[in-house]
Amino acid sequence: MSTFPQYEREWQSTISDVRKVLSQPSHSRTLSTLLNAENLLLSSSAIIAAMYALLQADTTPNDMISNAKKKKIARLESEVKPLFDEVQTSIQKLEKTELFSTTNNNNININNNNNNNNNSPYDPFGTKLVETMGDLNSQTSMIADTQRICNDTEFVGANILGTMSTQREQLINANDRVKETRSYAGQARSMLKTMGRRAFFYRIFLYFVILALLAGNCTILYYGYIKKKD
Repeated sequence: MSTFPQYEREWQSTISDVRKVLSQPSHSRTLSTLLNAENLLLSSSAIIAAMYALLQADTTPNDMISNAKKKKIARLESEVKPLFDEVQTSIQKLEKTELFSTTNNNNININNNNNNNNNSPYDPFGTKLVETMGDLNSQTSMIADTQRICNDTEFVGANILGTMSTQREQLINANDRVKETRSYAGQARSMLKTMGRRAFFYRIFLYFVILALLAGNCTILYYGYIKKKD
């Protein structure tokens, strides 16, 4: 099982590869490298989710260390989002450029084929070949869109996993606080019972003292006044 520092090093290596791709000039980037960078970003999000899970699985948590790790995970998560947006923007621009270029090439091929058809009595394959190439380009674009949607879904799933890990931690902490409150309530209940018993005994003692004083006063009155008169 990987440790927190190992996950962090793996994340840094992944982000470093993404930054190398984005540091290239726009004209030298290819769709395959950008899609690979997108997959690397999704992997980095999965690494962050694994770091969350590892933090939750710690059986002997230290509040200071846990808070430091949480801040580090939040910082890593905040670095992924702008890189992911930049990669998505670059992919969309490159797809539009390739689609525009493909469309122009198809139009040029169609014009050339039409000119050839005017100069030759027949052209059995030229027009169909151009149509087939257009269909292939459309299907390639659809496949790229589908792959991007799948990657977006995976990215959202990784974020949801991280959010669920955070919510799980909050629920565990709330449960611990409830148990602690119940313990305090039990202790308070026990103290109240003890204080009630003490108050009862004090009351009995005071009644006894009052009766003793009344008896003493009656004795003094009897022997001090009544006996003297007799």
